[in-house]
Amino acid sequence: MRVKNLICLFVFVASGAICRADSAIFAPVSGYEANDILTTECFSGYDVDGNDVVGWVDDWGNDIHSLKICNKLGTEIIDLGSPGDYSYGWNNFVKLDPSGDSAWVGFSVVGNTDDRIYQVDFATGTWSYRATTAGNFELEFSGGNPYVSGLNSTNWSDPLCIWLLDVSGNNNHDLIALIGGYSAGFAFDSSGNLYYATNGLSGNVLIRYTATQIAGAVGAGSLSFFDATRLSDIDGGAYDTDVDDADNILFSANGTCSYTAIWDGAAGSGTNYELIGSGNGQWGNWFCFVDSQGDVTTGGSLYQSDYYFNGIAEVAVPESELLMWSARNVEKAVASKREAQKAIDKALVKERAAAKILNILLSSDNLDGLRAGDIVKARRKIHSAIQHEIQSKSTLGRSGNKLEDALEILTGEDGL
Repeated sequence: MRVKNLICLFVFVASGAICRADSAIFAPVSGYEANDILTTECFSGYDVDGNDVVGWVDDWGNDIHSLKICNKLGTEIIDLGSPGDYSYGWNNFVKLDPSGDSAWVGFSVVGNTDDRIYQVDFATGTWSYRATTAGNFELEFSGGNPYVSGLNSTNWSDPLCIWLLDVSGNNNHDLIALIGGYSAGFAFDSSGNLYYATNGLSGNVLIRYTATQIAGAVGAGSLSFFDATRLSDIDGGAYDTDVDDADNILFSANGTCSYTAIWDGAAGSGTNYELIGSGNGQWGNWFCFVDSQGDVTTGGSLYQSDYYFNGIAEVAVPESELLMWSARNVEKAVASKREAQKAIDKALVKERAAAKILNILLSSDNLDGLRAGDIVKARRKIHSAIQHEIQSKSTLGRSGNKLEDALEILTGEDGL
């Protein structure tokens, strides 16, 4: 996996590493293409909704700042303005409500003394105050409940945390996870697991908290960084994490270069992700929020914004590459099955050793406090487990062989 990331280090100068790139923002790796949309607009936070983009637009030349809904072709559908009762400093995020009828918009002011979150009704254009939390960075929903990443503090030396937002008006936000480092975005998958790629730690990582852990922390004490599962080390510091409709884990980061990546499913130390692309800016990039629709590996789209550029890069697998992606997924499935067979072999060695030891005990007078009948029963259970695993290994082998046949048909060879 590290070899793939060397492409990023060399800024994709090898011509064979780049797919068609009609984007000033994003240079995709082979198998993807990128185009820029809404290039007349300067977005802070945004969220993609079907053919539309809901985003906070900053027109610095005319000092006009407002929430807009535009279609991807560039047509403005509605200008929802800004909160009339609030002197905001800058926008932090825009997030669609699960209903699709409104958006949640976060702001900060200098000193973070009055950082507010509003909900904006699309039908009426009404801005409704929902909460105040200092240093809010991004908002995500899980189980219909809003969670926020940020400090909830005016002291910038305080650690980044994940909070369950209190929208009662009391602003008693519930600390869910104390992670540390600088603020970044996060995401939930369809099962309620939370993913966060860190920023500002001595070694930045992609981590996961399970839905069970999150539920257990609500109103009952917080999780620590060390309660999370490390999924991957990452280069540089992350800006945002996203989960697509197929539960692929995506993140944007800025390190040796600005890049967007997809987690490869392996967990632990090391670079367990694949690059989707890197910054294509002539004078540099700083990737910000990443969003997605559908399955980004099979017909869906990824959306990447950049601090230095107007518009958003839309990244997708072209139809001409879908066959390649199908073959690639088959190849990965075969590899997983072969690894599972190796794991069964290792388990069989240990189980056969355990059964042998029980045979020795039965032939001796030292039963270590157990009855001979108990040892016979345990040995029978082990033998049964061995038979099931032998059958499982055989089934996995046949399944892997079928997939290899399919791969040969798709590629005309034994692999990509």
